[in-house]
Amino acid sequence: MLKHPLFSVIIPVYNKESTIRRSVMSVLTQTFLDFEIIIVCDPSTDNSNKVVSEFIDNPKVRIYRRSNRGPGGYASRNLGIKKSKSNWIGFLDADDEWFPEHLERILMVIEKFNDAKFISSSWFEETNKYRYADPFTKKTNYKKVTFINFKEYLKSSIKGERPNNTNSIIFNKLVLDNKDFFPEGKTSRSGDLYAWVLNINKVGGIYWSPHVGSITYRDSPNMTSKTEVPSILLNIQMVDQISLTASKTEITFAKVYANRLIKRAFFEHKKFKQDPKVYLFNSFYWSNDIIFCFAWSLISITPDKFINLLRKVKKLFFEKRK
Repeated sequence: MLKHPLFSVIIPVYNKESTIRRSVMSVLTQTFLDFEIIIVCDPSTDNSNKVVSEFIDNPKVRIYRRSNRGPGGYASRNLGIKKSKSNWIGFLDADDEWFPEHLERILMVIEKFNDAKFISSSWFEETNKYRYADPFTKKTNYKKVTFINFKEYLKSSIKGERPNNTNSIIFNKLVLDNKDFFPEGKTSRSGDLYAWVLNINKVGGIYWSPHVGSITYRDSPNMTSKTEVPSILLNIQMVDQISLTASKTEITFAKVYANRLIKRAFFEHKKFKQDPKVYLFNSFYWSNDIIFCFAWSLISITPDKFINLLRKVKKLFFEKRK
């Protein structure tokens, strides 16, 4: 067992019997080998625990088991951070995988930029065996490691072009001040988006590397996006929290970004026939975003049949853009 590995890679597991082996092996076959893997198992109803047990004798792997399921894997990731022996933390979902040179390329960024605290990379997404670059990579011409300050991070996020996802990011846990990274118990989905904003605001920005570090499989079985909904309130709390330290311009962009997340959370509730318990027009930040807020407030009171039609049109539109 490594005493002080350079990287700790945390993999939360819940009902991932068919994919967890692939995920773990994608870390074990990295070209840079100074790492530990922390697998945190929630109580699965399939044979995930049995598959995970195959790695119990591997000196690079530590396995923890929780007695209760934590939606979104947030509690599992927080536990993994607490158990980690490294200051550099990476995450990998149990249905996705890393490319072999991911950690090696991240190390190059760490060695070149002493102030780097959050680092991300390009990644692929795959649906129905069709693989495509992430939105940020597709919309930019960056060919080298680039620093993206917090304001630019928010502007990219507003356009749906975040430069990171859960599988791509590596961060230094010293920025946490002994606080939980993910908002466990506060939401079943999209808690990672909240975590990125709060912590990237804290360090001022994120370094982005153009290498393709991971693959996110959008059609994996048992994805939470197919069964659980985000919290509307969490996005309001996000703005409240960063308002304590962010500039006025950053707060303005954070509110605009929060509007996008609030809208999505509201319609996810409608999609799964759950009561949002709020009116959309009362939840929005209207200043500097009037057209968006008015349009979606109007759509929110239209019949569900019309909303479902818009959802189908949107799906067709994005499929043509890929």
